Amino acid sequence: MSLYTLLANYVAVNAKNIGLNEYEGHSLYNMIYNNKTDIDIHMVTADNHSLNKLNFVTLDSIDVDYVPSIKKVRHAADAIYSAKPLDYDTGILKPKGVINIERIRSQRRGVLRVLLSLIMQENTQSNIIRKLNSHARYTRLKAALFEYNALFKSTHVLNLIDDMVLRKAIIIFTY
Repeated sequence: MSLYTLLANYVAVNAKNIGLNEYEGHSLYNMIYNNKTDIDIHMVTADNHSLNKLNFVTLDSIDVDYVPSIKKVRHAADAIYSAKPLDYDTGILKPKGVINIERIRSQRRGVLRVLLSLIMQENTQSNIIRKLNSHARYTRLKAALFEYNALFKSTHVLNLIDDMVLRKAIIIFTY
């Protein structure tokens, strides 16, 4: 067993026992949303163990900024996506691909159902991830959620590249 703890302003506001085989990133949303203290959480940072393909989207749904510490920003910059196809190929930063906006729009209803299920606490983030990965019928919904998340992650990586103060602040709080 491992104790997974959410700290806010150096105060433990939530804790959960997780198995050693469980991934921390699948419980991050629940840790923040189930905060019963008077401390409001508007931004959360963590190490690479908090990253998954849904945390940017799920935390945005409850108006919490997710700013994970990414140790290798140069490496992460190779995995950014653009919203539109680019006509040039000479820049320092080259997007890995283009976000499929139509995929997100076509699954809008399913995306909203997943996020509402989390907000209304009808399901946990780890259960949703497990269901999305285990059923073939959710393939399009999972792809749309991952595309939506890639948009947020790309923005975060670009902010890390552009803002040295943000990068230093994240490093201070995660170590």
